Amino acid sequence: MVTLALQSSGTGTGYFTLLSGSGTACGTGTQVAAGQDSTGTMAPFHSSLPLTVNTQGLFTVRNLTQHTDYTICFTADSPTGASLNSTPVAANFTTAASTVIPNPDWGAVGGTAFTAASIQFTSLAFASDGTPYVAYCNTSGTQKTAMMKYSGGAWNLVGSAGFSDGAATLTSLAFSPDGTPYVAYQDSTYGENLTVMKFKNGAWSLVGSKGLTSHYVTDITLAFSPDGTPYVGYTNGITVKPTVVKYSGFSSANPTGWSVVGTDGFSVGYVAYTSLALSPDGIPYVAYKDTANSNKVTVMKYSDGAWNVVGVPSGSVGYAFSFAFSPDGIPYVAYQDWNNNQKLTLIKYVGVSSTWVTGWASVGNPAFTSSAAWYPSLAFSPDGTPYVAFSYGGSYKAEVMKYSDEAWSVVGRGEFSSGEADHLSLAFSPSGTPYVSYTDNHNSYKATVMTLFNTPTITTISPTIGPLSGGTSVTIIGTGFTGATAVNFGSTSAASFIVNSDTQITAISPTGSAGTVDITVSGPEVTSFPSTADQFTFNPLPSAPTNVTATATNGQASVSFSAPASSGSSAITSYTVTVTPGNKTVSGTKSPIIVTGLTNSTIYTFTVKATNGSGAGPAATATNLNGLAVTLNGTGSGSINSTPSGISCTSGTCINNFSSGSAFSLLPTASPGSQFIGWAGPCSASGSLCGVIFNALYQNVTATFNNLPNVQVVGNSQLFGLIQQAYNAAGITNAVIKAQGITFAEAINMATSKSVTLEGGFDAAFASQNGNSMLQGSLTVGQGSLVVSHLTIE
Repeated sequence: MVTLALQSSGTGTGYFTLLSGSGTACGTGTQVAAGQDSTGTMAPFHSSLPLTVNTQGLFTVRNLTQHTDYTICFTADSPTGASLNSTPVAANFTTAASTVIPNPDWGAVGGTAFTAASIQFTSLAFASDGTPYVAYCNTSGTQKTAMMKYSGGAWNLVGSAGFSDGAATLTSLAFSPDGTPYVAYQDSTYGENLTVMKFKNGAWSLVGSKGLTSHYVTDITLAFSPDGTPYVGYTNGITVKPTVVKYSGFSSANPTGWSVVGTDGFSVGYVAYTSLALSPDGIPYVAYKDTANSNKVTVMKYSDGAWNVVGVPSGSVGYAFSFAFSPDGIPYVAYQDWNNNQKLTLIKYVGVSSTWVTGWASVGNPAFTSSAAWYPSLAFSPDGTPYVAFSYGGSYKAEVMKYSDEAWSVVGRGEFSSGEADHLSLAFSPSGTPYVSYTDNHNSYKATVMTLFNTPTITTISPTIGPLSGGTSVTIIGTGFTGATAVNFGSTSAASFIVNSDTQITAISPTGSAGTVDITVSGPEVTSFPSTADQFTFNPLPSAPTNVTATATNGQASVSFSAPASSGSSAITSYTVTVTPGNKTVSGTKSPIIVTGLTNSTIYTFTVKATNGSGAGPAATATNLNGLAVTLNGTGSGSINSTPSGISCTSGTCINNFSSGSAFSLLPTASPGSQFIGWAGPCSASGSLCGVIFNALYQNVTATFNNLPNVQVVGNSQLFGLIQQAYNAAGITNAVIKAQGITFAEAINMATSKSVTLEGGFDAAFASQNGNSMLQGSLTVGQGSLVVSHLTIE
């Protein structure tokens, strides 16, 4: 499609031809005015238009081939036709290439079911600026003909909500070359006769008279010749034969403003599905089913003042026709082929020859749809590819197929309407994108228009599993994400999502139910196709571990636990211990898990979580068994016992574990000859008792016992509580042991070859002897020698 802006220095008529190629010779002004090229051959595109002095006249030429060079040749004449410019003005242009949609899918333009009432007989066409228009008949409310256009992101009425006088049916919409929309329809107010109206200067007005035919009509098709003359083809409801009329203006010969082209009812037999199309050079053609030709497809054209058969009737019984010309000027007919189970067949005219007896050849395989098809609508993309929209016989949903690379294929997603679609109308935007309008039976029989959009496509997601509680950050990789409006996990919206780029989205999973769902990305009009690449599994998390205990030792803890009652919907892969304060974590695959690097004096909390393929389950808090170490210190000896029981220590260091929060008392008992000196560490002392509360990881209490100062070895500064201790510390020869004048309860065994003098009865300073020492026990000399004085043995 191209819109020409033509201007002359005078008022009159402008003429132009469009010739293939850049810089193609134009010929003379007379040839251009006659629609010829420089050789006198009719140009494939030619027309004329009235011009006002120094004012641009706009003329839209449709059905041009995309990305192709053309030469426009323009000349002008005066109103009387006496001042034709003999030398045309030439200019070159190249039509634009069609928009490429990488991942095409069908989406609604402005939302589905956009009309206020239920409708039927949609007819779709594009203005030269690319605005889509839809004409239709209301079946509720006004029941009149109406038209809407899509602009400003919404569908808006063009004029009134119903501009026909009465209830109307069988609408057909087309744009004149100057950009004016015309609508032809059957109006019940006038006996279901034909009426044509146009929308110009902000209002609807009649083209000719109301109910311009003298009989009711069916199978209405409106089209324009290159010079802007509107034509309407229809089936005469009285004769049941085809008729074509054109607007030629009011006159005594044409009181309706319309005149019959050739003969009124020019077929041999009764017809149905009359469909009109004009060739690029303005010749009207009509296709129909003719009972006189065994209901076969028949095409006629108006040439040399009469209607003539194009080829011979096709060998197929045809119903539900759609007729159109390709950009290179070849007529095509799509029809429901009743010889082939009501499937669609597309034929084109190739000329009568020994190979093509009828002059018509099938485009690809006949009956190319997989099922019966209804309401076919044929249109050509700017590159000349034939497309057919239809209602699929199995589901009655809308579908579009095209013929390319010598095969028929489905365009986008097959059966793309939400329910049954009737009265389909297919048209291409100036950018080369197909649009389809239809009566949307699934949505209250309102109008819906669909087109191809770049569909978001998901190729991978990571991770593919998450918990029922949601919150999993999922990276979605694919294409077509720019402008994404929604991300869904099944039917539930993502908790949130960020479009990182056209190829990546980060989404947070919502709360879900156990099972696998498809993640979908929605653009403004379309949503990604579900596939195995987008599947996300809501996996129940494992329950909390049980019997969790943290047993402390010096600077560390051993955390033990039992497996959860439920592992979720997949096997547990690990366990994680978290320690606070510090938020330290240690993981392992089984119990126990050792946590090191802890501070003994700190109160800790330990929790354990189980993790499966979906994530970590709830945490279980450990019962802490805090450690207590009791160390006996000093020169003497004794024992430490706890109340309640748990510690009974007579030497070195004794360790035990106790429940966090429990309280203990430690009781010291000195051995004979020793005395308890005191406590060190986290001890709340009361007299000789030590109170301990187990609220820290690991605690160490020291109890000191020293010897009583009862016995002295001369020459040794250390004092001893028992004679035996002094003997053990004495030297080998001439050792002198002094004992205070007190009672000693012990059994003395001198079993070493020592020579010892034992003297008793000394005072506390070991300065004088005031009596005897008393031994309550025994004295045995096994080796060596002993001299004793002031010692009484009882």
